[in-house]
Amino acid sequence: MTAHSASACSAPLAACEITDATGGCLVGGEGLATGVSTDTRTLRRGDLFVALRGERFDGHDFLAEAISRGAAGVLVQEAPAEMGEAFVVVVDDTGRALLALAAAYRRAMEVSVVGITGSCGKTSTKEMASHLLGSERRVIAAERSFNNHVGVPLTLFRVDEQTDVALVEIGTTAPGEVAELADVAQPDVALVTMIGRAHLAGLGSLAGVLREKGALLEAVAEQGVAVLNADDPFTPELARRSRAARTLRFGLRAAADITADSLRPTARGVALRIVATEAGQVHAVELPRAGQHDVRNLLAALCIGRALGVELEAMLARVSTLSPVPRRLEPKLAKNGVAILDDTYNANPESLLAALTVLDASTVATARVLVLGDMLELGDDAAAIHAVVGEQLVGRVDRLVTVGSLAAQAGEAFVELTGNAGGWTRFDDVDQVSSVLPELFQSGDLVLFKASRGVALDRAVDALVGSA
Repeated sequence: MTAHSASACSAPLAACEITDATGGCLVGGEGLATGVSTDTRTLRRGDLFVALRGERFDGHDFLAEAISRGAAGVLVQEAPAEMGEAFVVVVDDTGRALLALAAAYRRAMEVSVVGITGSCGKTSTKEMASHLLGSERRVIAAERSFNNHVGVPLTLFRVDEQTDVALVEIGTTAPGEVAELADVAQPDVALVTMIGRAHLAGLGSLAGVLREKGALLEAVAEQGVAVLNADDPFTPELARRSRAARTLRFGLRAAADITADSLRPTARGVALRIVATEAGQVHAVELPRAGQHDVRNLLAALCIGRALGVELEAMLARVSTLSPVPRRLEPKLAKNGVAILDDTYNANPESLLAALTVLDASTVATARVLVLGDMLELGDDAAAIHAVVGEQLVGRVDRLVTVGSLAAQAGEAFVELTGNAGGWTRFDDVDQVSSVLPELFQSGDLVLFKASRGVALDRAVDALVGSA
């Protein structure tokens, strides 16, 4: 029914507790729920099924299925005709009730919550932090990019009595969403990765992005810690909005609490020195990721650990065993010998420029190729933003392949500056490009695939990897 699934709770949720937390009305008898689900496909016996409503679905259509699968109770806006043995809590709005229930559950649990927001780098930093903290703390982290009004509650419901740290990713597409989700998560540590041109269609401008992302810092616990990017020009404004007692900064260019230097490409990624400035510690490590932005993500993850009292040495011992995050500069190899960097999970101008640093660092590729799909949700200036990106590609890629009408604006700007019309190949959609990809590249090429998720450029990557 939805893309989200189910979460087990550490302690059963009594029907009366659900009613109190949501302001709902209990219909039928009492009962206990051992988990929370929004999707009948993954619902487990004993779960509370929350019947969410959206533009394209209505969870109330699945109530009979939820009850037949053994739901202990249902949270609804209209009571079903047949309830079976399930208890029913009726509320005005199941979406808001889910948030209220998650907030009450979070207040009842003794756990350190880390809220992570920013225009890019959220998921990669979260995954790094989860891995680096793993030997010292019992950690749960948001699955994939569960960072909205459904994903944040489901992440919190996974907290149990053994959990030390919950890493909660907080996203947004419209004003007020970060504040709402932060009120639910009640973070002890708040990280803003960076402010960039993402979701401009909903947030309007960089100033709008700054206002929205900064709301996380206004929700952090007064005795908590803010983690900020020292290299981001918006950090001083973010710091002024923070109510945290302490601030840790990470970065490569500006003065920071944890920084890195002596970066050197290696076969596995990048060798570097981690410098903890206050303690005067210097440690040599090898990060199995290739991008400079991944180094910043690492520094942010280390700051999260330090904010939670984890020793730097314990975290650095686990850096070399970090695994790639799917579809985020994930290295792959096509059968015809073409090297691929699959960065198709999502895109905005800042994350594209960060990914290009990996192409910049390549010294062995026959040709550096960018397959660029439309970058969505950039608002009224989307075409102009794509054109500027095209200008920034000059000298950094040998060939450009575009997918979609917005990406074509980058292609036109690229050709206008280079005069190399043969260096640009244009396609209207992903189906069109997928059928001819093997003919476009040759062994030795390094090809970066980058687009917003809605373009589905990952299908083109899968077609090329599976090609003969």
